[in-house]
Amino acid sequence: MSILPEKLAPIVISVYTRLDHFKKCILSLQENDLACESELFIYSDAASSPSDVESVAKVRDFSRSIVGFKRVTLINRDKNYGGARNAEDGLKEVLVRYGSSIFMEDDIVVSKSFLKFMNDALFLYNNDPLIHSVSGFNIPNVSSEDGIILSKLFSGWGVGMWAHKEPFSSVESMITPHQDMIENKIKSKVKKYHPTLHKNLKKVDNKICRANDVIFTYLLIKCDLFQIKPTQTLVRNMGMDNSGVNCGSDRRFLSTKISNTELNPGALPKYKLQFDREYYDFFYPVLTLYDRLINLYSKIYRKLLSGNWND
Repeated sequence: MSILPEKLAPIVISVYTRLDHFKKCILSLQENDLACESELFIYSDAASSPSDVESVAKVRDFSRSIVGFKRVTLINRDKNYGGARNAEDGLKEVLVRYGSSIFMEDDIVVSKSFLKFMNDALFLYNNDPLIHSVSGFNIPNVSSEDGIILSKLFSGWGVGMWAHKEPFSSVESMITPHQDMIENKIKSKVKKYHPTLHKNLKKVDNKICRANDVIFTYLLIKCDLFQIKPTQTLVRNMGMDNSGVNCGSDRRFLSTKISNTELNPGALPKYKLQFDREYYDFFYPVLTLYDRLINLYSKIYRKLLSGNWND
């Protein structure tokens, strides 16, 4: 499949202070053949405290030096938006202007075939009402003859979206998703695909957390929609080193082997629940004592830094 350059989806990256992660992210994108024909938008959040001012400045200095793309646009926030709002507002702005976009955070490293896969899928499934989004991530060892699978479990680790499918309108109105689940009597349906999602939905209701991935997954299940995922992951999340806001430490993700194989999206395969079961089990394994202690330490450390003990 060949996509005309003017049809390529722009890339949106949300950044803050992680310069080393961001450099690796950009380097991996530059190694894609379509990078030179793709527009890049960088949304740089302002420092939330005086201690972050220098780190933010270094990220912005590096951003001004980036080459290898059709155009690089740097948006420097003049006040601190917070990670979620900075990312969401940036993605929405680009979606409205261009119709589709590929979003990633600064800790995402991609394969050399990532941009082609994402653009091919965004073009091919543009008018398919069942497809909500496209992800470049999947777990290792997915056994399928197809180049893609259908999933009910949303991943935002390198994700493509369309403006006309209004991906954020339902999320913004979903203030109490757990209550919505109870009122619609679909708790058993939700647990079928994600056994513990209802617990996270309850946290959203109680304003303990606000994770769009959680709400997107709920909406995929509720509305019988799907996310496209490649059978071989094209993404590695380097934020699983304790540097991510919502991530702990997980060595499995840091060592994930990403595929440079050119995957060609085609006719939609049949949805198989086993893939989502395997995906869920990968994210929620029985942790070793060492990993549990590392995650606990990371959680306490982040709370000490933020001063917020409510989440």
